[in-house]
Amino acid sequence: MRAVISGMACAYPLRPSRRTRRSNRGSTASARATRVLLTAGAQHAMEVTFATIARRGDLVLTEELTYSGMKALSNHLGFHVRGLPMDADGLRPDAVEDACRAGASALYTMPTLQNPTGTIMCEGRRREVAAIAARHDVAIVEDDRYGFYATNSDVPPLASMASGPSYFISRVSKSLVPGVRIGYLLVPAGMGARVNAAIFASTVMASPHLRRRQVTDWRFSPDEGARLRVRASRVGAAE
Repeated sequence: MRAVISGMACAYPLRPSRRTRRSNRGSTASARATRVLLTAGAQHAMEVTFATIARRGDLVLTEELTYSGMKALSNHLGFHVRGLPMDADGLRPDAVEDACRAGASALYTMPTLQNPTGTIMCEGRRREVAAIAARHDVAIVEDDRYGFYATNSDVPPLASMASGPSYFISRVSKSLVPGVRIGYLLVPAGMGARVNAAIFASTVMASPHLRRRQVTDWRFSPDEGARLRVRASRVGAAE
């Protein structure tokens, strides 16, 4: 798989280990590697995403209880956040529909092990939410930072169901090593240059080459490696 290191005016290929190349053979994600940008953690991925798609004064939708870092971003970038009602399956589609009609620019959601409720949105609900967002041209920003731990759930990522613009965020600090600030951001086709410019403006580039090689060459157990590959390929296969 050709991993792409972002942060400069162009993308730099990172050579994966032999074991990684073997395990990724035939992966649908490899054809879309130029859409995968490296960031300085998931919070940084959120910052560059919303700096690109939300203007000051825009409305961004979230779950009624949401990650505190999202509130910090709204204060920093100047967009408004509206929390939407949830039930046992996560966001309620009727609430998403009503809010999208109000002219929202994006929906930020954590459908797998939502922070702080721990809710996992079922597949049917994800399809409903994705369809509503597409109908109103609302971008979906899926934060999958805890998806690695959903070992008993086989529900595809919400971003893989989106027919409209979607952004998928993951990271290694919660799943591999707490001190390694590396995040991964899958952007829609044609948006790489714009998001890359935001990465350059905010931090120039992600972590140094040594840290990137540590993650790329990481020796996963068979179960860990399988879970990571499945989540990555499912989102990449959607387009």
